[in-house]
Formats: sequence, C-alpha cells, structure tokens
Amino acid sequence: MYTLDTELATVKIEINQMECINAMSGKSFPYSVTVNYKKGKDKEFTTLEGCGEYITNYRLHDIWALEELNGVKVSKDDFGKELPYIEINSSKNTFMGTSGCNRITGKLFSERERIRFINIASTEMLCTKGNEKEQEFTKALESTISYTIDNNRLTFLNPDKTLLVFKKVD
Repeated sequence: MYTLDTELATVKIEINQMECINAMSGKSFPYSVTVNYKKGKDKEFTTLEGCGEYITNYRLHDIWALEELNGVKVSKDDFGKELPYIEINSSKNTFMGTSGCNRITGKLFSERERIRFINIASTEMLCTKGNEKEQEFTKALESTISYTIDNNRLTFLNPDKTLLVFKKVD
C-alpha cells in the first residue's frame, strides 16, 4: 500500500498479489490494483480499480553462463557435455538453457530484487558424466529467492548462502 498526502490531493494505492482478469480484454494479470484519490478539500474519495503486473528488471534479459555453484568455481568438465547456462527473457518471464547435459526451461517470477524459478522442466537424456552436478544446479535454481547484478555477474541467493554465480556471455 502506498499513500501520498499533499495540500492538493490525497492518493492511496493498494496492490494485491491475486489474479485479476481485465474486464475489457479478458487478459489475466497477477495483481489487482485499487487507487483511491480525492482532490483538495473534497470529502469523498474516487476509486479506480484495475489489473497490473510487475515489470521484470530488463538487466536480467540476457544469456548467463555458470561460474560458481554453491560457492565453488565450476568448469565444463564438472558437467560432462557443456557448462550450464540460462537465457532469461524478462519481457515474457521465462528462461531456457542447459543444466550441463539436459535442456531446461521454465518460468520466473521477479519483483524488485526477488526472483523465483517455477515450473522447471528438463529433458531426461542419459548423461555419462556430471549427473550429480546437474541435480545440484537444478536444486540451486529451485532454492533461489533473490539476486544481484554487478560487474556483468548475476548472483542468485537464498537466506543461507550464495547459490549460483553467472557471467554475462553475449
């Protein structure tokens, strides 16, 4: 909830994380938004209601190659086929990439410095090497709740520790 109070107007904005269907387009949004305002000496508030969505940080929109997993530097040899990477599409809140051998895809929810990877799907190829690291990588993605971006590095964290560090690759 946000409140602004000046001599010219009072504005109250309430944002609730709950599905909202736009009455005109039928499109679904993750937030319902209510704005109450009154001008100057008006006694009554005018109420506006609608739907909204949080715009994901555009700096996430890129291809990121894994550098560290649970505090340990990694190399291609740790995973067998290739070094894991993710490509984040911030406008669609989706990601895709590889966990080293298997392809991964899913959705993300991001708001301010928070991020969650959801609906993670993976192929199930027989990987001769790196299976344990792939599982560790996927578990780290699932455990992520926040991020930082600094010096072309994307770091995923949870309250306990730094989980993943990626380097921007394009």
